Amino acid sequence: MNYSYKFKNGSSINGNVAQIMEVAKILGEEVDAAQLGIIPKGYYMSETKGLIKISDMNPLHIKNALTKATYTYFQNIGKEKISLKEYLQKFLAFTDSEQIVDLFEELVKQAEKE
Repeated sequence: MNYSYKFKNGSSINGNVAQIMEVAKILGEEVDAAQLGIIPKGYYMSETKGLIKISDMNPLHIKNALTKATYTYFQNIGKEKISLKEYLQKFLAFTDSEQIVDLFEELVKQAEKE
């Protein structure tokens, strides 16, 4: 999927996430996921490093990100106006959060390498 992205120096690019990240790296910038409108599958919006590929994260960073994403997920479902049954389904199977699934799967891959 292609996105339109504008860098801090005013230049723009239309390209996929990998292309945008490559140009950002050359310019010494972090990619702001808010400009893309989404966090693409396989990526994580880090408060310290900007948009990064989950497979490039170290295990400690993934664990911290997974903890934060899970905490946020449970905070948000508590605020939703849904039935008790829907709440329980979301609580027990929180795999509807693509970010949590991506982080978890990468952590499993890295654990298998140990």
